[in-house]
This record gives sequence, C-alpha cells and structure tokens, in this order.
Amino acid sequence: TGSALRVQAGIDITHVPYGSGALLFTGLINGETSLMFYPWEPLKPHVDPPAVAERIGRLRMPAELAPRGGTDERAPLAAQVTAASVPPGVRRVAVMTYRYLLVYDRQGDEDWARAVARSPKVEALPWLPQAEAMGWDTDSRHVFATGEFVPAPLYRIDVDAAADERQ
Repeated sequence: TGSALRVQAGIDITHVPYGSGALLFTGLINGETSLMFYPWEPLKPHVDPPAVAERIGRLRMPAELAPRGGTDERAPLAAQVTAASVPPGVRRVAVMTYRYLLVYDRQGDEDWARAVARSPKVEALPWLPQAEAMGWDTDSRHVFATGEFVPAPLYRIDVDAAADERQ
C-alpha cells in the first residue's frame, strides 16, 4: 500500500482518497495525482481466455453527416462513434455518434462487413451532451440513449418510425 511505501522508502507522499476506481484513474490521467495504488483483481479479465476483438469491416458513414463547422459545438465530432449495440437475436446494429444514431440491418445471409458497408438509416439525436451510452429496448425497435452529464436526459428513440410513415 501507499502507507507501507512511504514508511519503507522514507518518502513524503499524501494519501488522497477517491470515491471510485473510475475517479482515481481520471485523476491520474488528468494529473491530479501522480501515483496510485489499486487492487489488481478488478483489472484482470473475467473471461479465460480473454475475449479478443476482431475487425470485420468499416462502417460506411454517409457523406452528408460529415462535419461542416458553424456554431454547433458538436459539429467537429458529428461522425465520431461513441457507442454501438446489437439486440439479442436480431440482425441489426445501432451505432451512436455525438450527433446521430445509425442503424445497419443485415439482409439475408450477408455478414456484418457487408451490412455496415451500406448506407445506414440515420436518426438525428436530440440535444444530448456527450452522447455515449445506448442500448436496445426489448422490442428491438427502440433504442435508449443518454449522455455522461448528471443529470442527463434518457431518450427512447423509435428507429423504425420513418419506415412506418412511408408505408
């Protein structure tokens, strides 16, 4: 621990308690603290062997979603992916950026690489500071979206509403 190091090494360090591991890591990254002691167990993978991500394709980001500048502070990050979610048993993926919700549907027997290479359905997100969390409702038609700030709104977005209106 830090106390043992201080005594054994004869160095002057100050204990600064943090409320959570997330706050501790943020403090270290931001330079608020220069040394940390953290239990190893939460950092170990909980799957043996650890799951490894594999790149299967590239998302096709529609050109019209590219940032154009202006007064909207989200414009430079409009196309930056912040979250993605696949509903259980359904052949679709929702991808969230700071400004848009993109929905890619698989057709027939195609793989995900082909599905995400096509233009997605696009929904503009309502104003959502730091839109970085999302998940599907049990109906696989609605996506819940929220941001990092407290309090942050929680939106339920119908990703098939535009298709219903065209019919």
